[in-house]
Amino acid sequence: MNQQDRRSLSLYDLIARNWTLDSAIETGVFNNENTCVCFALQEGKLALISLEDAEPPHSRIRVEGDTGRSTISPREKPIGGAHITDPVSVTACKIAPFGTADFIVGCDDGTLNIIAPDGTSAPLTETLNGTVLALDHHQASHLTACASSSQVLIHGPNDFKARIDVKDGGHFTALSLSPDGKTIAISDQEGLALYDVQEPNTAQRRINFTGSPTSITWRQDQQWLLCPLEQDGCQLISLAEQRSTALSNYPSQVTKAVWSTPSNAFATSGAFRAAAWSMEAPPIDDEKAGALQTGSASLILVKQVAANPKNDFVAIGYENGLVLLAKFGMKDELLIHEEKVSVTCLEWSSDGKQLLIAMEDGTAGVVNFPPQMFK
Repeated sequence: MNQQDRRSLSLYDLIARNWTLDSAIETGVFNNENTCVCFALQEGKLALISLEDAEPPHSRIRVEGDTGRSTISPREKPIGGAHITDPVSVTACKIAPFGTADFIVGCDDGTLNIIAPDGTSAPLTETLNGTVLALDHHQASHLTACASSSQVLIHGPNDFKARIDVKDGGHFTALSLSPDGKTIAISDQEGLALYDVQEPNTAQRRINFTGSPTSITWRQDQQWLLCPLEQDGCQLISLAEQRSTALSNYPSQVTKAVWSTPSNAFATSGAFRAAAWSMEAPPIDDEKAGALQTGSASLILVKQVAANPKNDFVAIGYENGLVLLAKFGMKDELLIHEEKVSVTCLEWSSDGKQLLIAMEDGTAGVVNFPPQMFK
């Protein structure tokens, strides 16, 4: 590689690996040991990529002795390829990490499969009565929950199985297991209910509100929930006070809402910057309370956000393909990636060292941040 080539390399070129997959990417996740990522493609295929790296960025950093200036050299070896499976569903699957290294996949025919990093598949005996709309797995308790529009199944060790059926006229929209694995939150078109996982015959409590949640995210202390809504905005729910408030008037649908434990804050997509609030003054009565200016305002909609689990940074993905990094409550931004199509997924690894990026055109990337970048 000549010197001109080296000078033209972007930060992304130096610290990320990039793949072009078969079709548009719906979503992506890391496995629980952060050794593999799985992407769900719109045509029902899966893409599995090993994260083993012979030339990680930190190994290519050199510090000049006289100036202390750090430089990073480009890769010299080709990166590994992606393993693309045959279609396992007509449309994009629902995916979640399963166990230590595997993934669980929910399909449009109601079936569930365990997929290993090498692509081998093992079916689960449980089958839903319709398309899998939501899926979650709790690693510590080995519980798996999945939902169709009319049925929720929970299964776990020692042949534990439970089923929750929708009430007449309703339909389920999302579910999420609590951080301790003891409670499951299930939403429908009129709000959300909480069930004891071991005895889910009757809801422990219910919180009604207007709008159908598309996902449910627990705060780590299990006192708050965030629910992006299909129509407008995001619902913030206080379980301690058993009430909620709608964060509304977004210019676009909120597709993602995330908690930041290090920042004691949360952020959502759907606006012209990452919409963020501090939980020091939760916006439960006034949606302007606790508002944090995070990143700079633009004329482009934010489609994805992802809060780093180990520090104050949030990754922000835009409709025009930009991916930026900002700190909660700070305007300064760092450009991570630039494409020409919308960002469809952003996810951090559980150790906060790697960022998964997925694009509408099938471009997939994993950014491996050297420790120096977060100092």
